[in-house]
Amino acid sequence: MSLAELIPLVNDLNQSGELTLFKLLAAQVPDAKLRVVFSASAYPVGSPYDAT
Repeated sequence: MSLAELIPLVNDLNQSGELTLFKLLAAQVPDAKLRVVFSASAYPVGSPYDAT
């Protein structure tokens, strides 16, 4: 099954199905790749509350 065929099926999932799919996919990602994704630099986010 191609990705183009999967996308509409994923879009039709309910919240429980989305969570199950997320858990399944997350379990397939090696820890080393997760470290790369979550070690990205932090970027400042402006806020009107911080304006002077």
